[in-house]
Amino acid sequence: MVTRLVTLTIVLFWITMTTLLVRSELWPDRSSLRSLPVEKVAKLMWFHHEPSDLVVWSGSQRVGHLRLYPKIRDSDGARIFECSGNLRVSLPGSQRQRVSWDGVMEFDAALQMRKMVLGLSMHDVALDRAEITVLPDENRVLFKLKNVMEKELRSAEFTLDEQGLKKVLAQADLDPAIYDTIRSSAPTKTIVTAHESSLVIHGEKTKTYLIEVRQGGQTLIEAHVDELGRVQRVKTLFGYYLMQEDLTP
Repeated sequence: MVTRLVTLTIVLFWITMTTLLVRSELWPDRSSLRSLPVEKVAKLMWFHHEPSDLVVWSGSQRVGHLRLYPKIRDSDGARIFECSGNLRVSLPGSQRQRVSWDGVMEFDAALQMRKMVLGLSMHDVALDRAEITVLPDENRVLFKLKNVMEKELRSAEFTLDEQGLKKVLAQADLDPAIYDTIRSSAPTKTIVTAHESSLVIHGEKTKTYLIEVRQGGQTLIEAHVDELGRVQRVKTLFGYYLMQEDLTP
């Protein structure tokens, strides 16, 4: 039970911080710090609404899959970004396990995030499904834990700020001071940039837009997006590479 709660807490912590990053760094009042507006690439994805099917590689091993699907909702013009996938990971004290997720992010016409819903399940072990709903405008995070029969086992609500994160840690029997330690040791600035680039795909040079996320002098993510808004390749600091099905790492 403790391992389960700790695992889900880490996920909730990461999702919350990611949401704050999206709102404060990707579109910070249309900052001029980047050579190409990141929102231009985002709009390109929604304009063509082409799905991206990516294979996740760790070295030469295929360890998962990620599908991204941007679309525009007909009823109100909201920008919807759906994602789903799975990944085989190694957890402390256990064999490699398969984690799967599905999620939906909702943006308005100005590309401000309005809602994010993420579901997370682990297979091969008795770990239940976690569902997280983030409502940035309401400063709320809703959390539900369900069993395999979709019966709700636990629910909670947190604020989308420092106090909320500390509450999450406390309910998982973790010292809330951990948050202060992470914050004091972490780099204070995350920079997201985009610029024109290219990839060689099937022997031909293809124009792309390269999105980079950097923090403390390190590049966390590099993602190449083609002119149809499809993600072609992603490189991460954690050693994972994501590529289209017909490409190899």
